[in-house]
Amino acid sequence: MPIPVTILGATGLVGQVFCERLSGHPLFKIAGLVAGPESAGIPYGEAVQWRRPAPVPPEVAALRIAAAPERLSTPIAFSALSPEASARLEAPYANAGAWIFTNASAHRMDPDVPLVVPEINGDHLP
Repeated sequence: MPIPVTILGATGLVGQVFCERLSGHPLFKIAGLVAGPESAGIPYGEAVQWRRPAPVPPEVAALRIAAAPERLSTPIAFSALSPEASARLEAPYANAGAWIFTNASAHRMDPDVPLVVPEINGDHLP
């Protein structure tokens, strides 16, 4: 059974890549999309200015975008948030028990945040 995940910053280009790569993934199912409050409630396919070569994956096109929740409803989030938003949102989500995979620089030097490049130090994952 696939693990439900949330994509934070889903409408930006990196968020679009997450949607593209995770759609149909055998281990993960996109269950939530988060973007700015101006997109909240709008189906992803209508809200996003899609910039990828393939069309918007049907798996996510009809999902409604949510504004940043107080708590995530999924155990895992892939974050494509801006550095400012990631600094504000990612730590509370992680402290509440979610696993956050991010490409933002906000927490790179935090001693409790592992920097993992799977091909090099994948053994650093718990």
